[in-house]
Amino acid sequence: HASRMIKEIDYSLFFSVLKDATDRAEDNGKVNSEYLCRLISLAGDYPEMWESLSDSIRAKIYSLMHGTSDSELSGRLAKMDFFDGHPIDSGDEQNDTKYLELLNGLRGEYLSTAIRRAYNKAKFKTAIFNNLRSVDSWREATKAAALLTNVAYSLTVKDIEELTEIICYHSGSTFNYNQIVNAEGVDQALEESFLSTETRDIEILKAWQNLSQKMKEVIHPTYFQGKEPPYGELQKQIEEALNSIN
Repeated sequence: HASRMIKEIDYSLFFSVLKDATDRAEDNGKVNSEYLCRLISLAGDYPEMWESLSDSIRAKIYSLMHGTSDSELSGRLAKMDFFDGHPIDSGDEQNDTKYLELLNGLRGEYLSTAIRRAYNKAKFKTAIFNNLRSVDSWREATKAAALLTNVAYSLTVKDIEELTEIICYHSGSTFNYNQIVNAEGVDQALEESFLSTETRDIEILKAWQNLSQKMKEVIHPTYFQGKEPPYGELQKQIEEALNSIN
């Protein structure tokens, strides 16, 4: 936060200081994987940062992002705040593509960790949707749905339609039935998400209405883990928002 404050006060000074500090770190042999993660976390979204890096540091970043087949790479990077800031704009298409691949590959607790620490959370939308697709238990579904509140304000009609497909037509690999709509807590997560969206947009409201109606159609009372009839409150909130416009 202090670094971002410096950038807001004197944009050029920020990158001048960053360049000097990075050059000194490189001269002193302190540019390790954690240092590179912090660097990208701090200013990876600014082309000016990439322009000031030495060729050797660029090579180290490339190696960090591309030079391993470790299946836990995304998770290790999440713990080191690699995904803070905004999506990087390095001017290198391979680097930028790899960054998004690593980000969108985050799952479960790794994804939660990255979102919690990140300055800008909207970029995790694809990762959150992918995480919902991969859930295979009620517990996973509840946690995955809760993450939607972080990006709810940025959801478009197309996003909500995609979310409808993910939620209403999900089938777990362990049990052959929908473990998202039947999970306790998913209804509350969707209510919170709905209240964070642009509820004055009629098309967004209609998309939410369609989602809630389809969820009611596919729920299986035998498997539902909640104690109350699900999604009624969500439908009520949507109808109230629609009526306030009409």
